[in-house]
Amino acid sequence: MERLERFTQAYPQAPWRGQVQVLGLFLVIIVLLSIVAGVYLSVSARSAAIGRHIQGMQNSIRLHEQDNETLKSILAELSSSRRLEERADAIGFVPVDVDEAIYVRVPGYSGRPPITLAPQVEEPVTRAPVLPDEYTESLFDWIFRQVSPYVLPIFEVQK
Repeated sequence: MERLERFTQAYPQAPWRGQVQVLGLFLVIIVLLSIVAGVYLSVSARSAAIGRHIQGMQNSIRLHEQDNETLKSILAELSSSRRLEERADAIGFVPVDVDEAIYVRVPGYSGRPPITLAPQVEEPVTRAPVLPDEYTESLFDWIFRQVSPYVLPIFEVQK
């Protein structure tokens, strides 16, 4: 009891202690809020930077796809029958008649393999699911199966 009185007497003698405690609590809250805000800003900045990086990569992909399509169209134009015929005429090729053609037989060559335009798809055989006997037998069937080795010899002897 005497300690309690000393404590209560000491506290009113130093009222600034309460003010320091309130000020300290306020500063701790401010520091914690600033740490949370800093972490939030750091995460937001990193996610924004990664988002910009992803957008840049998507733009690069789009540009490469456009380049691929341009090259495909150039290749298609260069390999068109009209252009191939012009180039063949330019270097002196002429159409060949069937009578003028010379065929050379190569021993062991069996010819071109047949062209498969689409892979052959085998129709899957649909079968009804097969359940094990344990799931299809009734309780009476199970009991009969369990008891039959002991009961059947008794009936066989009596016959």
